[in-house]
Amino acid sequence: MFKLPIMVRTGRPQGDDIIVSVTYINLDGQAEHPYPIMSLQSDQVYVLTNFKAGNIADLSGGDNRSIIGYDYHGGDNQKWQFQQVDGGEWTIRSVGTGKYLGVDGEPRDGAPVVAVDEPFKWDIWPDDKHTETFRIFVHDTKFNVDLSDHGNATPGTPVTLWSKWHGENQLWRLAPPQ
Repeated sequence: MFKLPIMVRTGRPQGDDIIVSVTYINLDGQAEHPYPIMSLQSDQVYVLTNFKAGNIADLSGGDNRSIIGYDYHGGDNQKWQFQQVDGGEWTIRSVGTGKYLGVDGEPRDGAPVVAVDEPFKWDIWPDDKHTETFRIFVHDTKFNVDLSDHGNATPGTPVTLWSKWHGENQLWRLAPPQ
């Protein structure tokens, strides 16, 4: 039977996973059972790849603080451990330094994303359009992680915060390191 994918659903965390699924509607108008496309698991290490530019969220070796877009090289400064905490929020910790992904100052458009010493809370949601990608928001805000300059692929481009919009430079693929 022919089926059309007409609705995307994103689920709240189930245990230690965020489930992303697509609901199919058959030609008789009946919903088929959703199936998961991908999940984000707590206590796992991921590489964050910008959907638009294709480069990696990299803890700069120049100052061990700045987060930049950079070509993949497999170093520990490009590996991030995701930990779900009480309430469903997440912390993101550098495998290389043990520092957390955080923000320089108050969340605002253009605020630099940096490595900080204390855990910093994030809300992580699958994107509505590109369900294989995630948006990473400062907890309880509209500000999400953004590869600046509209997703400039030049190595060294700063990673910042920006209010949610439909730019693909705010979307991130999460995959285990190779």
